[in-house]
Amino acid sequence: MYKITDIKTFKIFIKINKEESNIESAMNTTYKDIF
Repeated sequence: MYKITDIKTFKIFIKINKEESNIESAMNTTYKDIF
C-alpha cells in the first residue's frame, strides 16, 4: 500500500485514470513523477 499524503490529488488522479486498465502501474508512474 502507498502512503497517500495528498488525498485530493490522489482522488483527482484516479478520476483522470479511470480509463486505465492497470491502475497500479499508472500509480507507480505517477508516484515517480510526483515524488
